[in-house]
Amino acid sequence: MKNKKPVIAAAFANPVDRKLVADYLSGLGYDLVEFPWDGVPPADLFILDVPWARRLGRQVIELKKRTDVFLPAMIALGSRDPVDPWLDAGFDSPGIWRKKARPNTRPFSRPPARRPCWWTPTPPS
Repeated sequence: MKNKKPVIAAAFANPVDRKLVADYLSGLGYDLVEFPWDGVPPADLFILDVPWARRLGRQVIELKKRTDVFLPAMIALGSRDPVDPWLDAGFDSPGIWRKKARPNTRPFSRPPARRPCWWTPTPPS
């Protein structure tokens, strides 16, 4: 039995996003399938943006529930889009990525010593 390439169905409303995702995933060796306007194509992974998830999200979730194996379905959200409604609807979360704060390199060091001022204030006469 030959190993087949995983098939990813990606749907993005913005043509620039669609091209970026297609180029990136095909560069990694995945086969890509586009969503038809009226249905859901067979695939091993579904990636949708918010407009496409609103249009075909129910069909993707129904297909996900009918399959015997785990079928991941993810949504590409903007930085201000809420996550909870999509997770409640049945979409999967690869994790919430947040920019990590820079670690403090010297957590227990002493504060710097006060340097003497190069001028001294003179009292008014």
